[in-house]
This record gives sequence, C-alpha cells and structure tokens, in this order.
Amino acid sequence: MWTPTTSSFTTKGVIFAAASLLLLSTHAGALSLEEDAQLWAPLFINVPAQGRLVGLLELQPRVRGDFGRLTTGIVRPWVGWRVAPATFLHAGYGWIRSDTTRVTVEHRVWQQFQLSGSPAPGWTLTGRARVEQRSLQGVSQTAWRARSFARVERALGGGARYVVAYDEAFVHLNSPNQGPRAGFDQNRAFLGLGKSGERAKIEGGYQFVWVRRIGRADDYIHALVVNAFLWPWGR
Repeated sequence: MWTPTTSSFTTKGVIFAAASLLLLSTHAGALSLEEDAQLWAPLFINVPAQGRLVGLLELQPRVRGDFGRLTTGIVRPWVGWRVAPATFLHAGYGWIRSDTTRVTVEHRVWQQFQLSGSPAPGWTLTGRARVEQRSLQGVSQTAWRARSFARVERALGGGARYVVAYDEAFVHLNSPNQGPRAGFDQNRAFLGLGKSGERAKIEGGYQFVWVRRIGRADDYIHALVVNAFLWPWGR
C-alpha cells in the first residue's frame, strides 16, 4: 500500500493546495457574480472487478474558495463492462445538489464509451464520450446532454509521478421547456501533477471552467481541483 513520506509528492501537494486555495480565496472577494473561485475534491472509489464487470463510486464536493458554502454535492455510482483490456462501456446514475442562486436537486442517468492507450513509453491517453438524460428541478421534460473528454498523462522520473492535462466539452442536445437551450453548454480545462501508488493515486492542479449563459454574461470558474482515486481492495 502506498504510504507517502514527508518528502513525497503528497506533502508537496498539500502545501501547493493550501497556497493555491489561499490565493483563490483572496481573489474571490474581488470576483464578480459571473466569475468565481472554487475548490473541487472528487473522490473515486473503485470496487473489485467481477470478471469483465467493473464498478465505481464517485463522491464530489465543490465549495467556494472562501469556504462560504457548498455550491455542489455529487453522488455518482457507476457500473461498466470491460470490452477489451482498456476499453469500457459504462452506465450510471447521478444525484446532484446545487446551491448557487437557489438550492436545486438533479437526477441524472448516463451512458459512456471509454478508451485508453499508450502511444509511446511514458504516455497515456484516455478519451470518453458520454450521453446524459437529466431530470432538472422545475423542468417537465428530460434534458439531453453530450460530453466529450480527452486526457493525457506524461510520466516523470521513475513513473510514479506524472503531469496530467485534460479537457471536457459539454453540449445540450435539446431545448426542454423552461430548461437549457440546445448548443454549447460549458468547457473544463485542467492542468496538474499527480502521483500513483499501489492502491491510490492523487492529483492536484488548476481548472478553468467556462459556462455559457443565455441573456447575461457567461460564468467563469477558477477551480483548485484535487482528484483522489482509490483501489481499497487492490487493482
């Protein structure tokens, strides 16, 4: 089991996270309503595979940079089928509680195709395409949305540490009454560092989120993101 030492990336990551959050929270006071600083801390817990059947539980809190309030809470269980060693079909459910201008709860069902590969030593590429069926509070019809995700990792040194970057684009596929309008929804771009161990890996970095708004200025979120991936029963 991976147990970080005081000189490990984890300790450096905590220092980096604290300093970054301090800068974000200081900056948050000067941001407008359309621009915000936040901390996102997704936790991904992998359950033991049963043959080709895989499972995962995602828990994700998002808070304002000044810790003023929890803006979003997500509980998202997944199941999947391993089509090939690095190719999966996934499906899942999402419960999303948001507290921005008002508190709302969303129920979401989704399906995705995911593929990973290593085009060269030390490099790992991952891509996925997801379709969501969203039940939004106050919207009578189902809102459909597509998401396209691309991720690249580059190993550093002996391979445990790595640089990671990813981008995800969101597009509304329909225009339900009183709901989102069809077309571009948002984009998330992330750059950070990570370290992988036997039963866990953690990565931290900066994410810029651009959210389209209808009838007013778009929203921009500057987020410190700390991703934690756990394999409690081994990989």
